[in-house]
Amino acid sequence: MMKDIKKLLAELKAAGLEVTITRGKHHVRVFNPETRKVVFFGGQSLGDRRAAKNIQRDLKIVGFSGEVNS
Repeated sequence: MMKDIKKLLAELKAAGLEVTITRGKHHVRVFNPETRKVVFFGGQSLGDRRAAKNIQRDLKIVGFSGEVNS
């Protein structure tokens, strides 16, 4: 699971999106500087198929067209 998160973060950075981890609850913050849209998601939720599907939907909002594996 941790490998999947690291792979997803690398793909997000390669797509030109700014990726940071929040201090408190360690959520992933994805920001698209071109559209100025922001998405947050919890890294621990990638193990659930429905949650991964929802994360993929949210990432499309900021312009990521890759695949989120659960």
